[in-house]
Amino acid sequence: DDAYQLVTAPFRYPVYSILPRVPYCTCWYGVFVEVEATDRDVEITGLFSQSGEYFKDPLDRNNVTVYSRPGPARGFECTSEGWTQLGHADLVRLPPANFTSSSSPKYGRLPMNGHDEQGGGGGAGAPLLLKAGETRSFLIKTSSSRGIVLR
Repeated sequence: DDAYQLVTAPFRYPVYSILPRVPYCTCWYGVFVEVEATDRDVEITGLFSQSGEYFKDPLDRNNVTVYSRPGPARGFECTSEGWTQLGHADLVRLPPANFTSSSSPKYGRLPMNGHDEQGGGGGAGAPLLLKAGETRSFLIKTSSSRGIVLR
């Protein structure tokens, strides 16, 4: 099996969205991500990211919630319809992004402690299954304007 790392930038979503409008910055409260299994089945074993929080800053911990829905996120950015909560954790410290120099980046695992039925229904630790041709969307939402890296 080949292992792939998905590195993505958020697509543009409407000014009036579940998330506040994205300013010109590298971090924000959250991000929408779409994963498409183009020509073969895919198992999503985890979601990982970094934070823009400064280490040891009093605000360096965030509440993180991960939502998912079958199909694309586009067109569903302004409604809670169809989104299912996959996981939530309070006071999460994600590894900080280093924006000033080359490094070996570290990523923190995002909470996915329960899956919806359409995502495999396997519960904590079970992979989310996508059949070839299927798309699954994720909304990663934090409690801070520096909570998640947008890249």
